[in-house]
Amino acid sequence: MRLLDRYILTRVIVGTIFGIFCLSAVLLLGQLFKEIKPLIEDQQAPLLKIIQFLWSSVPFMLTFTLPWAFLSAVVLAFGKLSSSNELISIRMAGWGLGRIALPIAVMGALLSGFSLWLNGTIAPQAKNDIQTLLLEAVKENPQSFLKPGTVQKRLGDGSRLYVEDREGKTLKGFHFYQLVKGKDFPVSYVYAEEVGVTVTKDQQNLSLDLRDAYIENREESSPILIADQAQPWIIKIPNNQKGKKLGSMTNREIREDLTTNASKHDKRSILKREKEISKRQSIAMACFCLGLIGVPLGINSSRKESNSGFIVALLIAALYYGLLMGLEGVGNTVALRRFMIWLPNILCFACAMLFYRKATFS
Repeated sequence: MRLLDRYILTRVIVGTIFGIFCLSAVLLLGQLFKEIKPLIEDQQAPLLKIIQFLWSSVPFMLTFTLPWAFLSAVVLAFGKLSSSNELISIRMAGWGLGRIALPIAVMGALLSGFSLWLNGTIAPQAKNDIQTLLLEAVKENPQSFLKPGTVQKRLGDGSRLYVEDREGKTLKGFHFYQLVKGKDFPVSYVYAEEVGVTVTKDQQNLSLDLRDAYIENREESSPILIADQAQPWIIKIPNNQKGKKLGSMTNREIREDLTTNASKHDKRSILKREKEISKRQSIAMACFCLGLIGVPLGINSSRKESNSGFIVALLIAALYYGLLMGLEGVGNTVALRRFMIWLPNILCFACAMLFYRKATFS
């Protein structure tokens, strides 16, 4: 590798690292604090679990911050080279724009390979770890699972739980609704004046001791039961190890699921799983495609003595992710959905080639 390649890569690598830290901090202050709220407020988790939660969130953040940070670093680095007339000297030495951008293309390809591994293996496992942390917090503090004034929907079977108030370890005004898809009314309803909550010995269920209970089941002949003291009612704690959500499955697990459980999946389910894999692969290529665009836009912004190139680059990145989210559900075949998910990369690469041509002959 020549001295010039190392010089360019050093600037871009430093800028990329700085951009990752800045963008990650923004995400932590924004969306991630919404996700961490159950640990801080609801489960009142210790500091160690909160740190584990934040650490597990890093791979998921990198899937979005890495391409954007790389794009920003490339624009700033080549804008600086152009504004200080270093780029003119390099081109007078016989280096064409394509050769100058070669280290960016190589670095973009390496980052895309890293992102492919990150998106398909590490990020899904991190999501699964986050769910595990939330479940462990529930087991350590079962009363916090039913926070007063909040509708609990995490049971995963159409159930809804609501608690009016809490006094110590006793819940006041407990409501349970069992909803069934296709029906506009609850098939079961349970109300209790007071409820004591404990975790069973196997650490898999919550035991609810109902007092002054009213139980109604509309699907049985004797739907109403009133009792001063009901037998402990067992509610299964949601388990993310069985029936993982698609976003928490690695690419290998998705493919194994499609192979071993082929008879259980209909066309819609297959499309959904194939789309998830294609989406992860497409996002991984963002580093390569956006990095290529950053070179001519960085040069152009310096020529105009403005930040137009940098702003346009960020707009293109935002448009890239917007198109990706808008097109991921388009198409009724696997091939068409793959094409629509890869379309933002195709357009991004075409724009990069157009900008290179203009930058070369301008």
